[in-house]
Amino acid sequence: AIDRANKTVRVRNLNDGSEYTETYDKLILSPGAKAIVPDIDGIASDKIFTLRTVENTFEIADYIKKNSPETAVVIGGGFIGLEMAENLTRRGIKVKLIQRTESVMPNLDYDMACMLHAELLNNGVELMLSKNVIGFGNIRDKLEVRIEEEAPIETEFAILAVGVVPESHLAEEAGLELGIKKAIKVNSHMQTSDPDIYAVGDAVEVKHFVTGDAAHIALAGPANKQGRIAADHIMGRNSQFNGSQGSSVIKVFGLPAASTGINESQAETAGLKYDRVVISSASHATYYPGAEEM
Repeated sequence: AIDRANKTVRVRNLNDGSEYTETYDKLILSPGAKAIVPDIDGIASDKIFTLRTVENTFEIADYIKKNSPETAVVIGGGFIGLEMAENLTRRGIKVKLIQRTESVMPNLDYDMACMLHAELLNNGVELMLSKNVIGFGNIRDKLEVRIEEEAPIETEFAILAVGVVPESHLAEEAGLELGIKKAIKVNSHMQTSDPDIYAVGDAVEVKHFVTGDAAHIALAGPANKQGRIAADHIMGRNSQFNGSQGSSVIKVFGLPAASTGINESQAETAGLKYDRVVISSASHATYYPGAEEM
């Protein structure tokens, strides 16, 4: 807990349960974002995993080592879902990837995402697009994944990767102002509604650099910059964070895919005028050996 009036935080030792109070002059909140876990039937199964921390990776690896599964379902086609699908496939596990929308990686336009679909299919991942998971059940020693208007499928375990939300409960309980998705509101110096408390990273609301709208962009690049800017401002420098473009890159098997700014559908939603162009260029100067078409 945070006591803003007395400028203290309450800390619990997770090893023995003891608690103590720590004082602060300036406080920086960097709690990150947590995996979305929908409130649906069977979600508490010990065969369903989320991935946020190193400890989560140990849990998944231990399950695979102990049970030697041959099949897995990955729910969600974003960064974590695609990277899990690739890594599980490389472990020799047959993966079905379920995505609620018509394509993976919603930050990409559909025609670009189709290239990722082809790469996934060519590497043995079974795609189930435009499918909605509505619950889970147990059948003997298997996990049943129930899909809206579809026959359920059986698997040995599932990775749930349907997005993240800010871990902002401490800020909310302390009465700090929240914004979109309950992300912590900050100014350009990363100060919250309490000028002695700063917040950075996946827990904060930012301005989208292209649209100017409030956004929640959980990426490492902006988080790194925000941490530096908060530290600068605490030490008297006038550093400012002017927004995020959401620049990102992912490798899916042999294919990298990157994006920045907004895509075509997002431009339409924002009411922006736009044009589109499709280009193919070399990965580096063609007079140097090894250039490949991108």
